Amino acid sequence: MALLDGKRCLVFDAGDGLGATLETTLHAQGAQVWRAGEGGDTAFNGRADQVDGAFAAGRAALGGLDAVIGPAPQLEASLPARWQAGQFAALAARHGELTAAIGRAALAGLGAPGAVCFLGSVWGLASSPDSGLAGGALAALGPLTKALALQGVAQGVRVNAVYLGLIDTPAMRAWCAQRGRIAGIAGDVFARTVAKVPLGRAGTADEAARSVAFLLSDHARFINGATVLVDGGLLYA
Repeated sequence: MALLDGKRCLVFDAGDGLGATLETTLHAQGAQVWRAGEGGDTAFNGRADQVDGAFAAGRAALGGLDAVIGPAPQLEASLPARWQAGQFAALAARHGELTAAIGRAALAGLGAPGAVCFLGSVWGLASSPDSGLAGGALAALGPLTKALALQGVAQGVRVNAVYLGLIDTPAMRAWCAQRGRIAGIAGDVFARTVAKVPLGRAGTADEAARSVAFLLSDHARFINGATVLVDGGLLYA
């Protein structure tokens, strides 16, 4: 039996290269998948006001929903000397409001037992001058996840989060290149970051997707409110 036989899953795709891989992996594990995002089944471009529509479309298409995966965070580099008024508020609203909207819709619209897996970033747990603004905005994910997990017990819905490290996607490579330009770092920043990963390589989108699939499955039915690192040991290196 596959991990997710019979599960009906809604995947929010931020266009970072993970959404399509998640869809493929969840299908391979026996799930039915409705993907919200570019190239998916319904429109989604990262706005909280699109969440309810995506849930309604997924429920109608699949006859109900058992699981939802939040989109990967949008990272951006900016040094403190160039921070603009309102820039942090905009980033925090984008990530925090979106997480809250997905969590609220999940508690109201998932069947029981249900499961939610948000996607976060290790850069929301640690910092550097160029990643601090985005990291600060992402830091809200942990408390939001735990609050939703505690509330979700009454509805039979578990809520967890995966914190991704250096995953080899086009979006991650683009962000690393941006960091190099912003911070004046010479050479290939992606390769330099790979060298810091204790396991000696970047993670793959498939490895990230398999971790999510496990947390959504009944094998993880006693895991609730957890923040799981999928980073090859990078955070504590």
